[in-house]
Amino acid sequence: MPLLVNNTVFIFSEELASKIKELAKFSGDMLSHVIDKLPEEEKRTLNATLRTLGKSLGKTPKKENKKHQIPSANTLFLNDIVKSIKVRLHEFEARVDHHEGERIDMRINFSTDFASMSLNEILQTHGQLMQLEHDTNIFHNTIKYYRGCVYAQMRKHWDETCTLSQYYQDNLGISYSTITRYINLFNLASQYPKILVCLSFAQLQKHPRKKIENC
Repeated sequence: MPLLVNNTVFIFSEELASKIKELAKFSGDMLSHVIDKLPEEEKRTLNATLRTLGKSLGKTPKKENKKHQIPSANTLFLNDIVKSIKVRLHEFEARVDHHEGERIDMRINFSTDFASMSLNEILQTHGQLMQLEHDTNIFHNTIKYYRGCVYAQMRKHWDETCTLSQYYQDNLGISYSTITRYINLFNLASQYPKILVCLSFAQLQKHPRKKIENC
């Protein structure tokens, strides 16, 4: 606040700076409208004051554009995918019966009367659903693996009277790009079978084979 001493008003510079910052929050049109209503003498005084401030402050500092740092594909792979592979592989090996192998139970053998469940029962059912979703993904990957095997073996019967792409299209009605995705999965899983329990089909397509082999 201004300080009155012996009929003289003293205004602190911190208070003036604060008022200027507050005025800067208004739009240029609003400030122009208010300034237009000032008497000419006050306009000249304001202009002179602003010019003096401008000279003392120098050039207006440029605002730094803080760009969000997006992790590289390699960083994401190492931080997320490799971690997921290790966790899933550990879970899978813990469930394997070394005499009978891994059994996947696809049955919905839990109550769906969620409205009458306690919180603990809901949490338990959620865990069952998550496990079922994961097991379903393994089942889907296995089916896709065998599709890839079928498509790879079909190539042996290609007589080269048409393009390979046309050969698959004529016989199966499936594009060659789709065929290739399944064959790539078949080739990868033939060498690393347990990869089928670790990643979804989309993840297996997204990340290059070389990265998966080196993890």
